[in-house]
This record gives sequence, structure tokens and C-alpha cells, in this order.
Amino acid sequence: MQWIEQGDPAVDARKLALARQAVALNPKNLRCWHALLKSLQQAGEFDEACRCADAALARFPDDTDLQLQCARALMDSGRFEAALEIVGRVLTKGGACESPRRLRYRLLMLLGQPSAAAAVGHGLAGDEPRFAEADARAFFSSDRLAELVALCDAHLAGQSGHTSAIYWKAVALARAGRDEEARPVLQLDRFVEVTTVPAPSGYADAVGFRAALTDEIARNPTLVGDPPGKATRQGLQTRRLRRADTPAIEALLVLLKTAIDDYVRRLPGTTDGFVRACPHAASLSAWAVITGADGHQTSHHHGGGWLSGVYYVEASRAPGDEHYAGALVLGGIDKGEAPWGTREIEPVPGRVVLFPSYVPHATRPPGIAGRRTIVAFDVVPEPAAEAGAA
Repeated sequence: MQWIEQGDPAVDARKLALARQAVALNPKNLRCWHALLKSLQQAGEFDEACRCADAALARFPDDTDLQLQCARALMDSGRFEAALEIVGRVLTKGGACESPRRLRYRLLMLLGQPSAAAAVGHGLAGDEPRFAEADARAFFSSDRLAELVALCDAHLAGQSGHTSAIYWKAVALARAGRDEEARPVLQLDRFVEVTTVPAPSGYADAVGFRAALTDEIARNPTLVGDPPGKATRQGLQTRRLRRADTPAIEALLVLLKTAIDDYVRRLPGTTDGFVRACPHAASLSAWAVITGADGHQTSHHHGGGWLSGVYYVEASRAPGDEHYAGALVLGGIDKGEAPWGTREIEPVPGRVVLFPSYVPHATRPPGIAGRRTIVAFDVVPEPAAEAGAA
């Protein structure tokens, strides 16, 4: 697989320092403010980006691009309502640009308003597969299950490995009581793999490597509790994992890419939609989650990915217990029993679990003292590669 890199944190930090200096020297230069806002968001400094956007808008209140940058900064900080208000003001001005409509769509989805998002999304050029997610959520929430299945079938006819279409077709059939039809749509164990990765060079052993990971994640300044729009409950999640001072994280991402490449090489030669959708080029999107005794993830899937996974950095065991608490539950849905069954996987430190992104998954609260720290990730197809999958 060709890996598309998403920038270098150290380079991003240097660009940010230069952008801050440029604004300090040229506060009346609009381009300097745009560059600073972009650099802050790339570096994961979302709260500072919000403050910077406010200061920039005080100088240039009528600049539409600046208003949209401010809305994106607010969205990245989880302030969805405030971001939506700014986007609304931009849209009121009119104009043919689709950027504010796309941003409004994303915000409405994050706010749990799929029907409103679907209305915004229809007609946006070139993005129909993305906007099917809003239709799917709207149909599912109103029990329009036959329409949802038809929507999914229409997408699967063109992209047999479409992640969200597979997921929503399976859960719609399950909700409708059509279990025999649901089971072959979501074949739970077929492409699930559990493995381990070794400690990278530069670390004495796997325990020392995971200790370094634990430290880097725990001091990540973008950790936020129960981030809006995410599945984390009673836990912390990073808004940006990669930093300029996290060598263990960078080493882990290299190990995960190697594990994924090995996984791809082992895929069977088959006409299955998931295998055919394997991207030629992709990026690795990763984030960390820290939970305690009651922390957990609600059932969800990763609509933007092809393959998803988790690496266990640390987990808890009760005194005298040989097993780690707080299992990963693959296949589970929020209401009712999953007709395709479920699989529980123990969160053993050092373990990597890989599974198709359409597989619903959740975690159980450990129920005991101690932390569970994980790095979750998605293999995100590049648009050109995704468009070629059929």
C-alpha cells in the first residue's frame, strides 16, 4: 500500500513559529492572519486558533474566508453551535461557493441532525457517497428501513466495498428483523485479525516502549473529555495525536503501517467487496483514548475508513486476575442482539486488533481501578483510490 503522509509535526511547529512572528510584525496584513490560523490548525492548537480567529475577525470582520476559518477552528474545538452560527451568517450573504454548505453539513452531522444535514448535502458537487451517511442516519432514526436498504443497495451496486453502505444495510436489516439477510452482509470474523507488534529499535523492550507511549499520550495537550460527536464516554480523547515531541508515537505509527501492509498481503483472492475496495493509496488517521473504571466506547463504526484498528498501550487487571478487563466488543449494536453475533477481545497491552471499518464495535467499562490507554486508527483511502474501487 502506498502511504500518503500527513505532514511532519516538527515542520508544522516551525511553520507555526514563523506565522506567529509574521502576524506580530504585520498585524494589518490579512494574509499573515490566514497563514497563522492554518498553521495553528495543522499543529493541533485548536483553542489558540479560536482566540486567533476572534482577534483576526475584530480587524477584518467582513472577510468570508476568515469567518470560515474561524468556524473550522470552533468545530475542531467541539464548539459546534458557535461554528454553525458563523456558517449561517456566511450563507446569508449568498454566493456560489460550496465551502460553507459543506461545513454546515459536517456541523449538522456532528450535532446529530441527519435530516437537516441531508437537505444541505443534496446537490453538492462530487460528494454523493459522503452525503449518503446523512440520509442513512435520517432513514434509520425514523424507521424508514426499506428506504435505507434501497439506498445502501444503490451505493453497493457501484462500490461493493462502501463502508457506510455495508454497515447501514446490516443494521437496517437487523432492526427490521430480517436476520437471515443481515448475517451475510456483515460477516463478523472473516476479516478480523489479532496480532502483536514488536518494540521498535531504540527501546529496550516492549514494556519500555509502551511506558514511553503512555507518557506521551498522557501529556498530550489536545486531550479532551467526552469529545462531542465521538463514541468516548467518561474518558479522554486526543484531538491531534502527532506532536513534535512524541518519538514513541511516530515509531508506533510506523509499526502499525507495517502490520497493515502485512494484513493486506494476507487478504484472500476473492470478489468480496471489502477486498476489492482495498485502496492502493491511503493515509493513517490515529488518535488516543484514556479511560478509567467506568470509561467506555458506545457502539459505532468508522464511515471514513476502509480498515480500522486499535493498539493497546495499557490496561487494567483486578488483583489476582490473569485477564485484562474492558473488552473490545466487535459486532455489537446499541439495541437488540446482533444477528451476526459478537466477538469479545481482551485488551492485552501490545496487542493490535484489525477489522473492517464497517464492523460496529464498542468497549466494556473495566469496572476496576486503573487506566486503559489505546491508540485507535483508520486506514483512510485517498479519494482517487477510493473512486476506483468497485
